Amino acid sequence: MFLFFLLCICTCILHLLTILLTGIACGVRVKKVSFGYGPKLLVTPLFELRALPWGGSIAFKDSRVDTSLDDVIFDSLDQQSLWKQLLISSSGCLILILVAIAIGGAKGVEEFVGGFHLFLVEVFDFSAFSSLPSFINSASLSNQLLVITAKLAALNLIPYFGSNGLVLIHILIKSFLKDFEFGQSALRMTALFSMTFFGLWFANLAHFLASNFL
Repeated sequence: MFLFFLLCICTCILHLLTILLTGIACGVRVKKVSFGYGPKLLVTPLFELRALPWGGSIAFKDSRVDTSLDDVIFDSLDQQSLWKQLLISSSGCLILILVAIAIGGAKGVEEFVGGFHLFLVEVFDFSAFSSLPSFINSASLSNQLLVITAKLAALNLIPYFGSNGLVLIHILIKSFLKDFEFGQSALRMTALFSMTFFGLWFANLAHFLASNFL
């Protein structure tokens, strides 16, 4: 169990680190890197470490909001070409997909595609965690890493608040509609989807814990 969660943490770090390094390689200025959620354990001008080691974010310079930083805008994410913006925002998911394929070939692709079914369909019958204990006990570490990287890539491409998927949608729309910003109705719909999505997953986790430990 410990090694499984350690693989999950390492996968999250790989995902964030790839986005960070891709942004730097594309000439974008990094404002802050945050790893984890919950209470802050460590805070520096460029890095935050939080108590729950799952997920995180990379804040890049944006000329539309960071006007106080300096007068230079060429190192802002929004000023990069379309392909650079798409590459930076999708790089974390791409590296996870590549790791899954490198380990398992076609099985990596299958697990990635199946991740969308897991996160968007299986949550409704509360079976999302049902096979987790047997999987952890029987699967090799390489197979566990394959599944974790593939599923996490799929998870981050689902358009909820804070996901790479939502950022990619925003970038693509703005490439056609320069002045586009999410309106109140779109924000409310995204918020409703995000709350429903995470609510179902917390309910699945609660059901799993109650069924196996209570």
